[in-house]
Amino acid sequence: MIAVAMFAPMGVQAQSTRTIDVTITTKDINDAQKVTNYLCHLAPTRSSNGSQRAAAPACDVHSSALPTLAPTGGASSPPFFHPADMTYNGGPVVQSAQFTNFYLNSTCTPKQTCCGNPEGFMPDYFASEFIHINDQYVNATANGRYTLNRTTVSLTGTLPHTMQVSDTQAAVIAGVRALFPGGGGGGYNQVYDLFLPLGQDTCQSNGGCYSPDVPSTFTFCAYHSSMNAPDAMGATIHVLYTVMPYQRVPGCQVTNSPYPNGQLADSTNSVLSHEIEELISDPDGNAWWESSHSALHGSESGDICAGEAQKFNLNDKLYDIQLNYDNASHSCASKSSYPSPKCIVQLNKTSFVNNDQVIASVLQVVNPASTPVAAAYNLWIDIPGYEPFPFARGGSDGSVTFAAGTANYGPLTLFTVSSGLPRGNYNFGCRLDDPVTGATQGQTVVPFTIN
Repeated sequence: MIAVAMFAPMGVQAQSTRTIDVTITTKDINDAQKVTNYLCHLAPTRSSNGSQRAAAPACDVHSSALPTLAPTGGASSPPFFHPADMTYNGGPVVQSAQFTNFYLNSTCTPKQTCCGNPEGFMPDYFASEFIHINDQYVNATANGRYTLNRTTVSLTGTLPHTMQVSDTQAAVIAGVRALFPGGGGGGYNQVYDLFLPLGQDTCQSNGGCYSPDVPSTFTFCAYHSSMNAPDAMGATIHVLYTVMPYQRVPGCQVTNSPYPNGQLADSTNSVLSHEIEELISDPDGNAWWESSHSALHGSESGDICAGEAQKFNLNDKLYDIQLNYDNASHSCASKSSYPSPKCIVQLNKTSFVNNDQVIASVLQVVNPASTPVAAAYNLWIDIPGYEPFPFARGGSDGSVTFAAGTANYGPLTLFTVSSGLPRGNYNFGCRLDDPVTGATQGQTVVPFTIN
């Protein structure tokens, strides 16, 4: 009955079940010198007076300076409206991807516990409404587009106290080669998250550092990057990744005590979601960012909302993390306010007798958004003295999408009135639900009588 675009749902992954142990080799370090097209975008530190402002590194192609952001804690109450939206600049986005976590020189068991619990957070994040804020930026709405690899990589290597760009690149190259020993592993459907241990600093060339022990150079908390690098067989691949230093430090950590998962875990989760959101909508620095407001110029979706943290549920678990910028509501949000579809229904008559056909002469779904929207549909008939009769339903798995504009499905014959049907008041209803939350997006109920 409904014309749909089909997607295979991937579901939520369990926590990691396999770890690959990898030593960063001299070859990895040497091949990091062959990297080209290196791009980055930094998440600035925050202070009680707002974000520090520093010259952005050359790898940050759309920002001459780190943006001026909200103070830690953000505004006093939602929805945290901002003066300008992000604009699209024509570059690629990440519509779907598998994320793999790399843990560098971790001394914890399991490895992830040195930085919290990203293996537990990411499946909840990917299964939540929160991730769907990005739908408007990537022109995709299906559930399960972002997944967590159940294999992690434990990296070891002798590295300087302050890692330079080539050092982090060598670590990422080593991890990718371990996962793809036959070559490959690049593209816009693979993302790697490199977690650094407590006490490990890292710097950008001429663009500040993560250096809590050296406050004069401490200007960023994390960053996301892309680069062209040699794979395991020497071929050039395009690699997307984030670099996540230790986050329970002033200027990066969440401060909304009490912390549902502990300050370390929630601090890591907050900055990690910031980086993932930005990598999805602007992986190469040429897709979605704010270009029209002087104070926010160069900001990506996470930057605009940095410091605006709230406690809210992801996949029915409470987290304390920052919000993401939602163009649709012009505000920082924990779920998308992207325009919802609605049903329009008209029947051929309002009163019927035996042998009449009951016809939905008009049956439309109107999607006011500019991109397709996923929705579960439910058509039913209320019959006097009986439970509602389900006429048609589908899309609860996120597999049904409605294109922008108006889609016509009428006229549709519902049934022919016979002497065996009860006499009285009936209803024909059309409801569209959010396939993630089950919340009603739009509903129309049209009454009629059978005499």
